[in-house]
Amino acid sequence: MSQYRADVPASNLVKPEIRDYYEHFYAVSDTPDAHQKYAELYTKNAKLIMASNEANGRDGTQRCGNSPHVVEDSRVLRATDGLTEIVKMRHGMWEKVAKRSHKPTKLFSFGGDSDEVMLYGTVDYELKDGRRANVDWSARSHFTHEDGQLKMDFYQVYLVSFCVAKIVLGLTLPRTQQLWHEQSDSSYHELSDFTLQTQYIGYCSTRDFA
Repeated sequence: MSQYRADVPASNLVKPEIRDYYEHFYAVSDTPDAHQKYAELYTKNAKLIMASNEANGRDGTQRCGNSPHVVEDSRVLRATDGLTEIVKMRHGMWEKVAKRSHKPTKLFSFGGDSDEVMLYGTVDYELKDGRRANVDWSARSHFTHEDGQLKMDFYQVYLVSFCVAKIVLGLTLPRTQQLWHEQSDSSYHELSDFTLQTQYIGYCSTRDFA
């Protein structure tokens, strides 16, 4: 079975066409130069959210945090049908990445015949500087038909590590945030600048967020 084919509940609540869509979607997602092909898997007015970055297909507005702005990238040609910002966001996600490999694990539907689903899995990254990372992720999405094809009109990705979103994916995150980590004595200590737990040593440090 393909690495991109997620397991679904035995009750078969997930529409088969959605399961098939994801199998194709993540294969395209792992293809470095398939920027326009990736964007065309969304509707013209789709909303794509990665960490704190938001791209809206129809109005061409990309948001970083709470501030809307258009991302300038001379390498990106203007795409048609309002897909420009999704294309630009995808270029940013590949800027520091040489290879990546998604492995969707399980796919769940909101209910029988629903167009709203969630799924989770892992993704392996190989960076252009030689470093590697394995990241847990989940995603929420909504589907509709456009021009006779099944497409997403909403897709939001959640990553376990914010530092991976910043360093590996090249997304914009707030400069300073607070994380709380419960110690064995049940006391809490503030962590700043997304300095995370030991499994991310080598990928996260305060200097990465200057």
